[in-house]
Amino acid sequence: MHFGRYEVVLPLAEGPASRVLLGRDPILGRQVALKVLRADADLPAETRARLVARIRESARALAGLAHPGFSALHDSGDEESGAPYLVFEFVQGPTLRERLTGGPLPPAEVASIGRTLGGALTHAHAADFVHGDVKPDSIVLSPLGAKLTAPGFTWLARGESASPYDDQLGLATVLYEALTGKPPFEGGTRQPPSAVAPNLRSFPHLDTIFDRALAADPRKRFSSCDVLGSVVATELEGAPLGRLAPASVSSIVPRATRRWQNAAAGAAVLVICALVLLGRQRRAPGEGVSLRSVSSAFFVAIGPPRGAVPPLHHLRTAPTAPRAPASADASTVPEGSSESAAPSPDGASGPDRAGPSSPP
Repeated sequence: MHFGRYEVVLPLAEGPASRVLLGRDPILGRQVALKVLRADADLPAETRARLVARIRESARALAGLAHPGFSALHDSGDEESGAPYLVFEFVQGPTLRERLTGGPLPPAEVASIGRTLGGALTHAHAADFVHGDVKPDSIVLSPLGAKLTAPGFTWLARGESASPYDDQLGLATVLYEALTGKPPFEGGTRQPPSAVAPNLRSFPHLDTIFDRALAADPRKRFSSCDVLGSVVATELEGAPLGRLAPASVSSIVPRATRRWQNAAAGAAVLVICALVLLGRQRRAPGEGVSLRSVSSAFFVAIGPPRGAVPPLHHLRTAPTAPRAPASADASTVPEGSSESAAPSPDGASGPDRAGPSSPP
């Protein structure tokens, strides 16, 4: 059996609408993973047409998402019946789900998984796509590191039915289970990682980090998957979290938001120029344009768009007592960043207290 030039070797997995086959590329002499839309799938004609269109759109998107944390898309095509198929890199190795049958993973290995997958997901989010299905079954632990496989058949457009915060919740859930051997919401309640695996008590900030990453309110989570993965990895590696370099802003801000910010900044410049000219015309001798008024006008002009998630340091609902100076390793955030997961003096998780313990 063939799909284009690719020879089918054996079936790997099967779902209600698609199947995954191990294939071989006879020209390049390598194994590949074929994701094929099932011809016998019981789908209404309209639903099938939409799925076919989405598969082809996803192929174009996946082709531009080159990252070592993803299984690479090599090719795509159509069967004689018109059903599309995608040709992915075949990643050899067990899934994280298979590895977890033997118990929790060593913290050093979880640190590597968190750093790699956090960066990969943020790379996809910057291109306005989300994975939407981050779980142990979709992560392959290859000899070269962890890789996320494509979810089912397609990736999702940002905002269509999932968001980067959903991917962050999935990544946090995966890392929690990799460290403890159990999912965080087992039995309807969430326990700190150190309560499930006492060996994790040697990592003083780990419970606070997961309390934030698994918060029911997405605004209380970290600003990106990259930040989450880096914070978890740094804690598990025993490095001072205060020395963690901040994530690149351009890597975590959606392109549409950056376009809005550029337009708002241009408008702010015009507002400031108008205020300066008006002040020159109306001021009495010895008076000038107030720097405070110009500054206020600037920040009003570039305030956040409607519906935007506010900066995390704005989520504080009441003033707290000043903190005592922290030691070099007492912070869970990059120096100079607003990210903060260190506990506040009252024992809660600082300005970003986690929401209810149930999943969102």
